[in-house]
Amino acid sequence: MSRTERTPPDERAVAVIGLAFELPGCSDWAALLDLLRTGRTAVRPFPPRRAARTGATPSPDHQEGGWIDDITGFDHRHFGLSPAEARRIDPRHRRLLQLAVHTIEHAGYSPGELRGRNAAVLVAASGGPDPVLGPPPGPDGRPLIGPELAGSSPAFAPGRIAYLLDLRGGALVIDAACASFLVAVHEARRKLACEEHELVLVGGYQMLCGPPPRRAADAGDLGLLSPTGRCRPFDERADGTTFGEGGGFVLLKRYADAIRDGDVVHAVITGSAVRHDGGRRSGLTTPSPAGQAQVISAALADSGADPASIGYVEAHGTGTRIGDPIEVQGLTSVFADAARQTGCPLTVSSVKGHLGYLEGMAGFAGLVRVIAQFRTHEIFPTAQFRAPNPLLGLDPATLRIADRRRPWPDRSGQSRRAGISAFGISGTNAHLIVEEPLTAEPLTAERLTAERLIVEEAVTAERHTAERHTDEGPLAAAGSPLTGEPRLAHEPRRTRTGEDGRGPARTDPGDHLVPLSAASSDTLRTLAARLRAVIAADPAGFPLADAADVLALGRDHQAFRMAWVVDDTTQLLAELTTLALPDHTGRLPAPPTATGALPPPLVLTMGDTAEPEPGLPLSPALARLRTDAARYPGCARVLAEAERLLPATRWSPAQHHVVRLVAHHAVLAGFGAVPELVLAHGAGARAARVVRGQTDLATALTATDSPSHRPAEPPNATALRKVVARLHPRTTVIDLTPGTALSNALNTHLPADRAARPCASLPLALCLLYRRGFDLKWRSGLGRAPHRRIELPVTPFDETHCRPAPQAHRGGQPGPPCQPGQPGQPGQGGLPIR
Repeated sequence: MSRTERTPPDERAVAVIGLAFELPGCSDWAALLDLLRTGRTAVRPFPPRRAARTGATPSPDHQEGGWIDDITGFDHRHFGLSPAEARRIDPRHRRLLQLAVHTIEHAGYSPGELRGRNAAVLVAASGGPDPVLGPPPGPDGRPLIGPELAGSSPAFAPGRIAYLLDLRGGALVIDAACASFLVAVHEARRKLACEEHELVLVGGYQMLCGPPPRRAADAGDLGLLSPTGRCRPFDERADGTTFGEGGGFVLLKRYADAIRDGDVVHAVITGSAVRHDGGRRSGLTTPSPAGQAQVISAALADSGADPASIGYVEAHGTGTRIGDPIEVQGLTSVFADAARQTGCPLTVSSVKGHLGYLEGMAGFAGLVRVIAQFRTHEIFPTAQFRAPNPLLGLDPATLRIADRRRPWPDRSGQSRRAGISAFGISGTNAHLIVEEPLTAEPLTAERLTAERLIVEEAVTAERHTAERHTDEGPLAAAGSPLTGEPRLAHEPRRTRTGEDGRGPARTDPGDHLVPLSAASSDTLRTLAARLRAVIAADPAGFPLADAADVLALGRDHQAFRMAWVVDDTTQLLAELTTLALPDHTGRLPAPPTATGALPPPLVLTMGDTAEPEPGLPLSPALARLRTDAARYPGCARVLAEAERLLPATRWSPAQHHVVRLVAHHAVLAGFGAVPELVLAHGAGARAARVVRGQTDLATALTATDSPSHRPAEPPNATALRKVVARLHPRTTVIDLTPGTALSNALNTHLPADRAARPCASLPLALCLLYRRGFDLKWRSGLGRAPHRRIELPVTPFDETHCRPAPQAHRGGQPGPPCQPGQPGQPGQGGLPIR
């Protein structure tokens, strides 16, 4: 029985929980949506900036294509690689390393969370090695081997990712020509279904390395490479295809596991199939409509979806005069009956008109387009399409080419479903059935506008950063701090969301600790600008608590840091706006990793309790302690022990003070912030003896059981002076009891720039420690993973120019033209056009 209603996918379904892409003219959703929704093309002449960085000589004779602007940028420091080693790595492999990290972050995970796990890496093949990396023959005529081999061999693309990210599943290259990515997804789905792996990264990167190809002078009888340099799928002017570059990854997980773990689900793959044309072809490289129809029917059967439930097909659609009509013939044979029954023709398009032909990663570009359409509930126009190719024999009652942007309504509550095709020149055909997640909501106009701002602001900042980079690194030292002193956000305002639904969305009390980090001050500002734009699109609906969770637990924390304790999105927006300004005057703390120093020593102060005012209830302070216990396991353990000894309703203020200090110490220790010294006074001294192991909590509470407790004698000024004299200049002093006699006395002996930081609340203390460079153990301190993973801007890389000098015998002149039926340039990988 076919699935036609909006029901959860079966146990074989696979969720796309993260994805990152770098495509011609767009590396984020805002730029991609702008390109697709307007029907524009990213095909253009070879980029001058790339030519300058790679030593190529631009020429009007070069074939136009969907080119990536720059292939030389790479953050080698992030992966612990030397510049020399990084230069020996194929540029496609370098891009894949960064895209793998961004895919994991996009899913709301830190790469560190996946270390040691059974996660596989499947990479679609992308041609031969970069000719710049190919070593010349040795004296005996045999090719040399060494770093260049490991840098450019296809097997090292997934292998290096698995090695550097410590992923313990398989690391494989899948080569099925133009169908490589979809075949890799099919294999990943099978591996997940049989529980061979728990997660699979599937991706690849198509790039033409070496000199740019010359424009084709004649497309030939088969219309392979377009002499006009444009790909026009299904159009009457179609004269072939052209090159396209880019790639990325998707992170796949069993759908049931994704729902269990609170993951973001961007799409659900419910069916897939791989078949070969076999002997039905009229020639080895000639497509078969029967073979294409068979693989689509097999994928539908695997999904259990009725053909009538498919609202869109992302076709192979290469814009060749023979390939497109054959594909239409195969689609018609599968969907004609369903179209007659529903009275609604199937909409078909191909993203190749927008981006060019990404060869083995063509299916990836198609999947990204489908997910973009899920996000907007729209079907985008086909770039370069005016009128159908008369050879298509198009039946308008069965198929229609997407010629304009249209709404994509669901059908009687049914999930939007799409098919994606990729047909390899060697005869291997693949098809996926993909549907939107059950909770999918369309992007609003306001959100699209905000995401446009992300591009305009962040790209400007990144270009500014890139222009300051040289071959070896940024001109400004990575550890150079900005000027000024950051401030902790003020004590949170106790505003709450009203019953009308306006105001910040959250499900727990305020005091949200929001950490942000990057590898440099420039990339930190870029990240702040991107996050600000996302929040500004919908401040009332932004899930602040979930975002704070993901930014703490779902990121690997880097050297340049900022953090705030905020009560609502209004506060956070103000802080992000200030940080994102190019002329921001707040000084970022010099990162310890930039100077090779360890985080500063930590000292805690535990002063005496103040004498309570007559009639002052203990309930607000106790409520705050219970809130902390709900957040932090360390506090919960101390509170539970204290209440077993004596019910909290019977605590005196001094006893509550002791419990709070012991609990706060336990929380900080859970985060890995263990003080080298605890300065204590009065009731605080009893708490200090507990945390030093000199006594137990029961004894400390008994010693402070008098309801008429009075403050202790003033702190010993001489002893304080001696302690301060011995402190390391970089010592961080956190005052857990601000305003007490100990605090006042201590600050009279500390220099103004090293004064004890008042941190009466745990979020403020953790915020300060994070800013000061402490390596907080977030998972240990919070005792959990994020409650819910959400999509947030990923951390920008701090890229530098990374490219070996071209060999003299390889030059930088245009390569020979690609003739019909011929592969592309050596080292570029062929252009297997159909």
